[in-house]
Amino acid sequence: MKIYNLTVKNIINETKEAYSIEFEAPNEAFSYKSGQFITLILTINGQEVRRSYSLSSAPLIDKNPSICIKVIHQGLVSNYLKNNIKVGHVLKAIEPMGHFFVDPLSDAKQHIILIGAGSGITPLYSIAKSILKYEPQTKVSLIYGNRTQADIIYYNQCQELTSQYKDRFQVIHSLTKPDANWVGFTGRINENAVIKLVEQVAPIHFKTCQYYICGPNGLAEDATKALELLGVSKQNIHKESYGHDKNEAAAASVVAASTVTNGKSKVKIIDGKKTYEFEVDPKNTILETAIKLDINLPYSCQAGMCTACMGKCTSGKVHMENADGLTDNEIKQGYVLTCIGHPASAEIVIEI
Repeated sequence: MKIYNLTVKNIINETKEAYSIEFEAPNEAFSYKSGQFITLILTINGQEVRRSYSLSSAPLIDKNPSICIKVIHQGLVSNYLKNNIKVGHVLKAIEPMGHFFVDPLSDAKQHIILIGAGSGITPLYSIAKSILKYEPQTKVSLIYGNRTQADIIYYNQCQELTSQYKDRFQVIHSLTKPDANWVGFTGRINENAVIKLVEQVAPIHFKTCQYYICGPNGLAEDATKALELLGVSKQNIHKESYGHDKNEAAAASVVAASTVTNGKSKVKIIDGKKTYEFEVDPKNTILETAIKLDINLPYSCQAGMCTACMGKCTSGKVHMENADGLTDNEIKQGYVLTCIGHPASAEIVIEI
């Protein structure tokens, strides 16, 4: 993985809770695709912390790469960056990664529907800019949910895209806590809302549209179910979820899936010529345990999306909370992601 030193050029407050960080264009080659993310490497309170943020900039359109960060209550990194990072500061970042992206084709003629909520707009905004610019015959529709109008990230920018691409770009906003003057849609972007709004923006050809979904786990799940009910092929659905933190229910499902009877599993990681052996509690992921033990395994996003931590499980079983980052074929071959992988057998061997 290539590491870049990115200099902060500008910090822009998008809403009360969201801000963009624009970086100077690196002197060395910095290539990426619309929809991908970078992973910042920070040292906070003496410990290394990594967080992944989608690029809101679009390649070949925006001169400088930029990300958008939403402040999370008691969120370690989002608050640290908000309170400490200034123009001129240099941040370490792992090269752009992710399978959630578009490759525009100039002769393509299609309808792309973007579905997001909150900070999930970040990669969708990048995708919209690239498709509108480089696929002149393609139409783009954005379905975007927020709490209030003041929480809408890139509201003015989307209005500008609407004006610039009058017949090819439309935005449907839906608010869960609208004020008295709001005249748009209301309610959460759930399963029923997705069905209703998709049929509105693409009443005839919704089955042939390409869908890009980004937001909290609940949104991705609801939107996927809705599209499946509409008869949309799985191949037309692309998604990325934010927020893979375990809750008590998730931890319980992990333990239920485990056959470990002595409390912990013996895990052997073979990374080239190096071999690491350590014990992992089924409640914890293999990667987070390795990090606590100062074992240097490859990783980036820690959310199961970039596949930097992918390895092949050659012995034993690994339970993954969310395997969207892997293809069905990779899963069949035994590949796992250590960042979301929990031991599900007494002994496990993984080749990185």
